[in-house]
Amino acid sequence: MLDTEQEKQQRQVLFEQERYTQRKAWLKDRGVSSQNAELLPEESDEPTPSPITRDLKRFTCAQTVAEDTHCQAARKAFEGAWLKETEKELQDCVRRLHSTQHPPTRN
Repeated sequence: MLDTEQEKQQRQVLFEQERYTQRKAWLKDRGVSSQNAELLPEESDEPTPSPITRDLKRFTCAQTVAEDTHCQAARKAFEGAWLKETEKELQDCVRRLHSTQHPPTRN
């Protein structure tokens, strides 16, 4: 019974270590510097240090700007005359396809 409890505690310690490693890797993927990632407390219940919070906020702002830029570019592309003309041609072709029974025309 003592062995079972010790194994359980060892598994818990390994799990916490792996979780800590994964949290640090996640922070680094989000643009947190390696130095600031080292400030991460091992206990997940402790508050996040302010340098990490600042780095995460900076990353979030950069992501928002990138998404806005992407959306504006997409909106601009869909407003283009070429795309509108192509869409009209496609609608005409679909209308002709549905209105005819002639096999060569349908092909």
